Amino acid sequence: MKSKKGIELGFNWIFAISVGIVILFLSIYAATRFVSTGEKFRYTEGAAEIVNLFSSLEGRFASKKPAEINFREDAKLYFDCDELSNRPFGKQTVQIDDGGKISIKTNYVFSENEIEGKNLYVFSKPFSLGYNVGDLIILSMENYCFVDSMDEIKDEIIDLNLNNIKFVDDVSDCEEGSISVCFNNGNCNIKVVGNYESGKVIKNENEVYYTGNLLFGAIFSSADIYECNVKRLTSRFKELALIYRDKIKIIETRGCESDIDIKLDLAREFEINSSENLIILMENVKEIDEINKRQQDGCEVW
Repeated sequence: MKSKKGIELGFNWIFAISVGIVILFLSIYAATRFVSTGEKFRYTEGAAEIVNLFSSLEGRFASKKPAEINFREDAKLYFDCDELSNRPFGKQTVQIDDGGKISIKTNYVFSENEIEGKNLYVFSKPFSLGYNVGDLIILSMENYCFVDSMDEIKDEIIDLNLNNIKFVDDVSDCEEGSISVCFNNGNCNIKVVGNYESGKVIKNENEVYYTGNLLFGAIFSSADIYECNVKRLTSRFKELALIYRDKIKIIETRGCESDIDIKLDLAREFEINSSENLIILMENVKEIDEINKRQQDGCEVW
């Protein structure tokens, strides 16, 4: 009997220990899942706050409002772009580490597909095709070295007071680890061929074409995100053109005459298959804009 009780007692202890191990395992698993879910929520919330920041950088004085976001530890940000979804404007997404993706539907964010660091530098520039189309949001986490930069670029960047962009006369003066950007000549990571108004940017064996402030987007973003945003911007240009067509009809009732509507329709029909087509579109838009500027007071379309 004693032996039997001893066996029963031993079994009870073994059973209790086994149950205890299972409960402990489940508790640890639940706690781990809670921490993981909490971190994912925090990263997702952080991505949403960054998207909210983009809206504050838009508008008339946006280019005078650079921002620097400091993370407590290294963070990875992932961006993508799809011009075919959310027609006709397309959309982008941003994700921080393992957090959820947050959609960007009304902003045009130019960045590498993946950036990592503690400091996120943000600034914006307006973009026009005759009339204002939208604001370009430029993001970076790396240090950049602009070599023999054109004066217009230097003046605009210095005015923004961004800490991650330095200007030098020769590529040999660039700090180790920085991304070098040469203007028209030199052996750099990125090469700009052209002037302040238009040209192309050669980067990672890819060539993209720019007009105006799209130069900044071409320098700081990956080729696929850049090309996607160019198509999104031209889609917005075409939608705004429809609004200006309606405005033309209104001002015609006040005695204004203009042939901008015909030329604007031709610009709307122009297909943008890549950023290279943008150069041709810009030439057509310049002609339309000049005609608009010559209109008598009160008859301007924009």
